[in-house]
Amino acid sequence: MTLTLVGRRGRPLGIKASVYNRNEIIDSGVFIHLDPKYWEKRKEEIAKKKSERVDPLPLIENYHLEYILKRGGWDIIKNALVIDTNPNKISMVGVKSMKGSSNTEQLENILNPDTILRYFKMKDEKSEILM
Repeated sequence: MTLTLVGRRGRPLGIKASVYNRNEIIDSGVFIHLDPKYWEKRKEEIAKKKSERVDPLPLIENYHLEYILKRGGWDIIKNALVIDTNPNKISMVGVKSMKGSSNTEQLENILNPDTILRYFKMKDEKSEILM
């Protein structure tokens, strides 16, 4: 499975989730749209780091996406995906939704304060069991 943050000219557009079926040489997936205004950092939050070797990437520097995705967002998105697997074939059916699954979804429906809190609560419960 591949999850890719997609942007254009420094603005995030969404996340592409896909799986590759080697037997049929087919890539199947879904696109999860996002609204950049929900993820923008305030001007005070944007660090004015200047490096001679690395140019800042606006998609990372100006939005909270990288931090949230690394801290559990990718796992939350993976858990929302519906993948059909059998011994001969793998394909992405869609994203879990109220009516079953969909080929497209809004990131804010998947990754929001409620799902993030549930994720960390579940993670804490698992770590307590392991102790």
